[in-house]
Amino acid sequence: MTGDSWDISDRIERIETVEDDLGVRIDGLLAYLGVEADELKLTINGELHAMEDDTYPEAVELVAAAYDERGRVLAIHTAFLYPFRYFDVFSIRLAVPTEPAKIRIFPRGR
Repeated sequence: MTGDSWDISDRIERIETVEDDLGVRIDGLLAYLGVEADELKLTINGELHAMEDDTYPEAVELVAAAYDERGRVLAIHTAFLYPFRYFDVFSIRLAVPTEPAKIRIFPRGR
């Protein structure tokens, strides 16, 4: 992060029941805001781990959603991680109209 960005990782919520259902765990999360070309950008970095058998045989779609203080969705982004062994890393970046009050990240199976 630079002087033009700030950490908002404390606003991240995982949905662990969904992670359990898919046999994966999201970990090592960092979320920060920064201004780029007069646009507010939210970046979320983290790791996706297999919970059993050290591998996940299908693609996993990661969904990141930013919410305002009233619970309205400000922005959403999806990223696909393909079969991996042990763990994979990801970075999701999305433009947001204002600073989010809450960030949710969860996996979806394909």
